[in-house]
Amino acid sequence: MDHKIIFKVITGDLCARDFVVPCTGQGLSPALEFSETKLDLASIPVNSSSRESVIVTNVSKVPQSINLLMPEYELSTLKATPVCCTLAPQESKRLQIEFKPSQEFVDLLKLPPKEAKPEEAADEDAAEEEDPEAEAEEHRRHLLTDIRMHGGRRWQAEGGTVHSSWRLPICFRPASLRDTRDQMVFLGVNTCVLPSVLALTPQKLDFGDITAGQRQVLPLVITNLSTEGPQELHMEALPENQCFTVLNAPRSVGDRPFQFMIEFKPQLVQIYQCMLSLRTQNTRVQVPLRGKGVCPVLKIEPQEMA
Repeated sequence: MDHKIIFKVITGDLCARDFVVPCTGQGLSPALEFSETKLDLASIPVNSSSRESVIVTNVSKVPQSINLLMPEYELSTLKATPVCCTLAPQESKRLQIEFKPSQEFVDLLKLPPKEAKPEEAADEDAAEEEDPEAEAEEHRRHLLTDIRMHGGRRWQAEGGTVHSSWRLPICFRPASLRDTRDQMVFLGVNTCVLPSVLALTPQKLDFGDITAGQRQVLPLVITNLSTEGPQELHMEALPENQCFTVLNAPRSVGDRPFQFMIEFKPQLVQIYQCMLSLRTQNTRVQVPLRGKGVCPVLKIEPQEMA
């Protein structure tokens, strides 16, 4: 690369004077290749999750140690697997990025409520009260600066959607040369949080310990928060080997809440868990299901009475 940067300077009424700064550089082929350099994760509501993957390949002739530098989870709600690994020559590995926004993430830039203070402390601080709007703006500016320091940007659109864009640094170097300076490439990740259309109560169903062979039923209440009319509810089938069953069929959810009845009937002494995926014409949500089959401590004979 051979380039020149030209600066024009005007002082008072004098004519412009040009300053030329020559720039030269040479590009090198990196030791790593990526199937994608930017990931656009699906737009999802709060308490859902979205995953995307990228394939990393070591195209060099020596093993490479890789380390992915992630931003703080509270700022991004991003997780990566794996975070660090070693790739042999010509070896490939799948890098998975998961985005799971929470309500705390959506409200991150809002000033948290102050804790109640004792009366004496309140009297002392009465004269030093700050403008709430100025304090909220300072809090927001501080967090946005922190996000930028971690390689991200965040903004909110008029429709209530929360957008984030991240540049994740990936450091790598030959595994056998510990004193070698790290090289760095960047992976772009874009995320978006949609306004909630459905409210779920509870957010997850934990059946606890259930005796193997017995059953327990818990309700899941779904409320329509949308102003665009009824939501046509659809459900993905649950895995048969996880012993969870939805007892009633999904239907349209309008002004009145709809109640799903979920049954858990463990067959073996082990932990069962899966995800109940629901979708409508405007959104999709996930509900974690968890339960544990335990060994019975009492035996009844006969089990039935004529």
